[in-house]
Amino acid sequence: MSLLPLRPLRFGEIVDGTLQLYRRDFGLYYLAALLAAVGSHLLLQATGIDQVPLPVGDETDPFAAMANVLPDMGTMLVGALAASAIHSVGAIAVCSAMTERIAERPATVAGSYLTALGRLPSVWGALLLAGLIGLACIGALALAVGIVTALASAIGGILGLALAGSAGTALLFAATAFLFGAFFGILPAAVSEGRGPLGALGRSLDLFRAGWLRVTGVMAVAMIVATVPSVAIVGLMGVGGAFAAPEAAGQVSSVGMWLSGIASLAFGALTLPFTVGSAMVLFHDQRVRTEGYDLEARAREMGGD
Repeated sequence: MSLLPLRPLRFGEIVDGTLQLYRRDFGLYYLAALLAAVGSHLLLQATGIDQVPLPVGDETDPFAAMANVLPDMGTMLVGALAASAIHSVGAIAVCSAMTERIAERPATVAGSYLTALGRLPSVWGALLLAGLIGLACIGALALAVGIVTALASAIGGILGLALAGSAGTALLFAATAFLFGAFFGILPAAVSEGRGPLGALGRSLDLFRAGWLRVTGVMAVAMIVATVPSVAIVGLMGVGGAFAAPEAAGQVSSVGMWLSGIASLAFGALTLPFTVGSAMVLFHDQRVRTEGYDLEARAREMGGD
């Protein structure tokens, strides 16, 4: 028997269902997410990414400072990719644990990670395809926005530039949210249904088309919940000033950087299960709406085929 209601859910019920799913086995999900977060954090520390200085350098030679950090760029890139890979394993493990608990089956952190390792090729393959599609769409849209903004600037001056730039920025944000929603079902399809890369991507797109506005809205809420704590931590620790004014990078203490990293790690492990849970509840809801899954499940409970 499924933990989730076998009927179509309203927007508020989807969010509430995610919170209930999250609270019901909080310790299991948090520990699964925390293990990956710790591994990712330690890798970033080991590669020294957090300690690489921003390229401020000599104003008379703007490329000099950049040249100073180029030798570290390869290590930074490899470290960042490896850290992202570890983070994705944690997300798959959380999804595996939620799959078992939604079906009222027992789940453990170790078992969830074993399942995650088996589903890695499918999830990574689907995410790679989704990333290529997303980059192509956003790149084409950004090019179009740039052309329109340049034309608006030439015709309308500063006012045209401001209006076109604001509209273009809003459009790019909306397109990003739309794409994030379109790929919401990759993780549940690959883990819960055991689909391959193409099957998981196709499954996500099919369910997304059946309720794209609802899916985009819920996943936008999930992304806000996931990013707000990290942004707040960066602001409170004073690290954000280094991005707004690179010359202030040297004023950020090592203790502040360390505390920011630890706090982001802890809060990231809190928000990851909510994001995965949102996708899981949405996936279930879209199945109910598009495939009559509620009727099929009730027929089985009554002794039907």
